[in-house]
Amino acid sequence: MSNNNNNSRNDDAALRAFLERGLFTAATHPFEYAKILIQIGYEPLEPVSGRTLLGRVTLFYPNIFKYISYIVQRDGYLGLYRGLTPRLIGYALSGVVYQKVTKSIRFEGETPETAELPLPDIVDPNEEAQVVEGDVPGNSSKNFLRKLVKDLAGRIASVIVSQPFMVVAARTCAQFVGRESHYKGILPSFQEIFSREGIQGLFAGITPRLIGEVLALVISSSVTFAANQFVQTRELRGYVSLSVSVLVSSLTYPFHVVSTTMAVNNSRIVAGLPPFTPLYGNWCECWRDLRQKNQLKRGANVFFRLYPGPKIVIGGIAYPMGPTVTELPDHKML
Repeated sequence: MSNNNNNSRNDDAALRAFLERGLFTAATHPFEYAKILIQIGYEPLEPVSGRTLLGRVTLFYPNIFKYISYIVQRDGYLGLYRGLTPRLIGYALSGVVYQKVTKSIRFEGETPETAELPLPDIVDPNEEAQVVEGDVPGNSSKNFLRKLVKDLAGRIASVIVSQPFMVVAARTCAQFVGRESHYKGILPSFQEIFSREGIQGLFAGITPRLIGEVLALVISSSVTFAANQFVQTRELRGYVSLSVSVLVSSLTYPFHVVSTTMAVNNSRIVAGLPPFTPLYGNWCECWRDLRQKNQLKRGANVFFRLYPGPKIVIGGIAYPMGPTVTELPDHKML
């Protein structure tokens, strides 16, 4: 009876988490939409001169709120929700598959109690500092490795099943660049991609996304586990975990930029073809090209968006040397 109650509570918690994530995804989609356009290299607004926190004069692209305002000017407020439907479906599938995979894996000698233990989580550093020892459930190395393997399997499976929807979402958003409408609806978009590119088109950009997800999970959970083992106060554990979270996010962000770029590259839309972007044979070519152009971090900052191109400073004001915005023909909606 207690197992049934526990399962019911777990299902309710999973449903609440799913609904909360769906609402959060919908609420923040305009920012994600703008970030996708920035990640593929679309910069329609002129950079302006400013100063870094250290006082160095440089050029900044307008912040993401001005970028969103530009989208509204062209497409209206409803236009901010291009690509939302495939993203929501992708996240829903991702969550379901993750739960199914992690629950289906059982190790020899594993009890129902230890099977349900989560990976070490980030501790709130604002909680009252206290010495804690052995207070993290399942904090043995064996339990940690078992849970890590389960989470890795679940994360990899969820990325694989959701990637086609993420490709459709990225291309739907990227149509803003050339004012096209090739990708409309989930099934027609799948048919469009499959007929022109085959099954590999539906999984464009999956390798860098997988690498980024795996690295983020392994590094963050391993360091958090070590902190729970060796750091004696809850306050310090929280600061270590949060610091690692920021570091891991910065470390893996370039993989997401390359994944988004490859999801759009060599498609039939303007944003996936020259002269807007080179054609890449694989994601490693894309990585090398973006690294040479100092573009692997594009979209990482929403406020202080540094202009990566050459510039000159005259009289305390920075000026760009060369083109600063994405110059394309005035495309009509196709």
